[in-house]
Amino acid sequence: MLHFLPASPARPWRIGLLGLVHETNTFEAGQTGYDAFARPADREPLMRGAELLRMRGTRSVMGGMLGQLEAVARAEQVEVVPLYRASAAPSALVDGQAWLRMRQEILAQVDEAGPLDALLVELHGAMVADGEDDCEGALLAALRERVGGRCTIVASLDFHANVSPAMVGHADMLVPYRTYPHVDMHATGERCARRLLACLATGARPARAWAQAHFLVPLVSQYTGDGAMADFMQACKERARRDGLDMALCGGFALADTPHAGPSLAVYAPAGGEAAAQRAARDLMALLDTLRPQLAAPLHAPQEAVALLRRGERTLLADVADNPGAGCGAQSTALLCALHDAQVARSLVATLNLPDWAAAAHAAGEGGQFTVALPGRVQPVRLRVLTLSDGRYACTGAMWAGREVRQGPTARLAWGSVEAIVASAPVQALDPGALACVGAKPGDYDVLSLKSSVHYRAAFGPWAQRILNVDARRMPGQAAPSLAYHRLRPGVATHP
Repeated sequence: MLHFLPASPARPWRIGLLGLVHETNTFEAGQTGYDAFARPADREPLMRGAELLRMRGTRSVMGGMLGQLEAVARAEQVEVVPLYRASAAPSALVDGQAWLRMRQEILAQVDEAGPLDALLVELHGAMVADGEDDCEGALLAALRERVGGRCTIVASLDFHANVSPAMVGHADMLVPYRTYPHVDMHATGERCARRLLACLATGARPARAWAQAHFLVPLVSQYTGDGAMADFMQACKERARRDGLDMALCGGFALADTPHAGPSLAVYAPAGGEAAAQRAARDLMALLDTLRPQLAAPLHAPQEAVALLRRGERTLLADVADNPGAGCGAQSTALLCALHDAQVARSLVATLNLPDWAAAAHAAGEGGQFTVALPGRVQPVRLRVLTLSDGRYACTGAMWAGREVRQGPTARLAWGSVEAIVASAPVQALDPGALACVGAKPGDYDVLSLKSSVHYRAAFGPWAQRILNVDARRMPGQAAPSLAYHRLRPGVATHP
């Protein structure tokens, strides 16, 4: 099941390739429209048909899928049928009409393609639209209806997928990332294609079992480099090796208020192995429950975190509650104010999504000054423009290598001893290019405050001697405001 077995089909297998990717923060105001998928700021635009082949050679999920399939296609065993791909940055609830339009566009491409032996699908797993709690499950159901039960469907998932019964039921296999930060996107695409080819070669649908946790895990606690989540993943790996299984572990996305939110584990076994898959799912989810106390990460208020800074120690303040990579607005200035009030020299905040500030900076020019109003400040504050940029940069870090970001007019500003990077679109500061585009680098600073939960670790983790997680909504000595969930399934706790 786990490895492609060379075969000589009577004709090449026709494998359709498509994707629809969005991580939806249902607690963020507003809606995400069609244009966010058609022309995103930090990823590839919407593609149809042969346009998908532009993903060839990229370090993306789709690049990994294409690489594996085209290697087999050269042996005349596979015909790759590129269909459709749309991806938007994490953001608010997807507009209902946009969702229905993209769903219909995908199904039209599938219909036009003719008979298919398989579909290889790139998904996120936490997409929510106005009127549809489970976009991925609904899409897989519609695809299954279109292509029939004999067509093999294998889908990739983000590690933060909120997996639903429909997703498990309508896909032959689900294949999520295994790392957070997601440095294995390309490898996941390759693995997904290998799983699909193995299913085609054996002609059998894998047996499966699936279980969900009864509590949510915040993003910051899902770091796979060490700690409780790393320990659990190692346990899954060892059980998979021992019993000849395949594990699809997802940590869930707690900022989506849906019945399917939370960690889940799908276990796949060779045909007839349902009992082994069920035992593994039961045992491992019981283990996850014992790790629950270790999955509650301490978060500091901005003033508390700044008070913990030590002179000469390279410290990274992760602004986890205002992370645009989780669909947040990236507009909170709480950490900027705390650093300024403490007069922390050699400190930088990146990247604030403040288009008005960026426009004012470009109007003032490098070396110029302008004033802005800040929440809680009686008087306007004066900012000095250090450098300006058009906000375009090519990523070089382990996660997004080769991706082009287009975050609009961008500026690096100084407010007393503190610097800040402001842009015109919400883009997570996870790549060195986020600093380099305005002439900065980590070595210029002792303190970096980044609007990111965990992804920053791939590029900036080696720089940091100390990391502090900060919830900018918190006031010193008080708990952070809790989110109001209304659609979780009964019995699910909103924290570990």
